[in-house]
Amino acid sequence: MLGRKTYTRKKFDHSYAEIVRQLAAYTKLAKAVGATTDKKAGTAFQAFESLFVLARPFVHRFRMVTGKDGRCAR
Repeated sequence: MLGRKTYTRKKFDHSYAEIVRQLAAYTKLAKAVGATTDKKAGTAFQAFESLFVLARPFVHRFRMVTGKDGRCAR
């Protein structure tokens, strides 16, 4: 996939809203798993947690634009 140098405000806002939605669902799931003594649920949650990626919309950004720490280099 090609890298990206720019993001529109609409794309950024949509991605931000999606991350907020995903975090809310993750928090709800974590509380439900924490409230149970079922070890299979805990194991399944740990497997899911390692695959949970929030920054997916921004993984193909160019470092020359965002810098090494992810902040915009201006």
